[in-house]
Amino acid sequence: GVEAILTVTDDGGDGICCENGHGYFQLYSDQGSLILDESGIFSNGVNRTFVVGEPETLPPTVSSSPSISLAPSFNVFPITIAVQLDQWSDETGFSIQSIDGSNTFFDWPAGSFSDQSSDLIFETVLLPRDTEMNLRVTDKGGDGFCCLYGEGYVKIYAGESAEDESALLAFKSAEFESDLSIIFQAGPAPSAAPATTSSPTDSAAKTSSNGLTSSGWCDTRNGKLVDDSCAEVTLVMQLDKFSAETSWFIDSNDGGTNFASRPDGYYAEMQSQKIIETV
Repeated sequence: GVEAILTVTDDGGDGICCENGHGYFQLYSDQGSLILDESGIFSNGVNRTFVVGEPETLPPTVSSSPSISLAPSFNVFPITIAVQLDQWSDETGFSIQSIDGSNTFFDWPAGSFSDQSSDLIFETVLLPRDTEMNLRVTDKGGDGFCCLYGEGYVKIYAGESAEDESALLAFKSAEFESDLSIIFQAGPAPSAAPATTSSPTDSAAKTSSNGLTSSGWCDTRNGKLVDDSCAEVTLVMQLDKFSAETSWFIDSNDGGTNFASRPDGYYAEMQSQKIIETV
């Protein structure tokens, strides 16, 4: 096979997951094998190198057309955070970060709850499933929010509700000074049955392969590949609600040849849709 590079960019600088949608992208070979399976968590852009065509060490497959109807192995899971504030609620903030601190998925800085003194607040977010996260809680006053000015605490639940205690993933008293970290995994509680996800169907997807910008590297006739040195790949991408910001292109490994691309604005009318492109 030939090495190529798929680049996905986001003009808004926040990727295509998770605050504004459940974005992801996948790449399949012409035999239906999954080549790439990536979340939409990135900033301005992400590059992935892949090999066009089936690996030579594998026996030829005879059974499958591209498996674009399968549910993506990457998905998101709802997590609900319950925070009991004290009377100095304007001092409290929290954020959800990757374990290494390189990505902040959601952020509520100090001052976000200035009018919610002693309230119990709830926030439900979508996070990459089965991924460890760090809920970082801060207190600008340096005295936490328990127990001198209230009985503050933090609870993290699997799902969209804080009413089912069997879905509790973590509980911490707010008895700390300036900073508290709570590590949890975004997924069902150990006692809960695994959630099931339905397979996306082709009828829900928008396929748009006409007019694809290509270098003409491979010859086609009546829509069929006639160049034995080339192979087709299928890109499946779930867009977020700011679809106009998303673009992609496939280049040769040395950057000298562009095989296919979609510019910024191409998907402007396809907010939150799944697109399927074969190139």
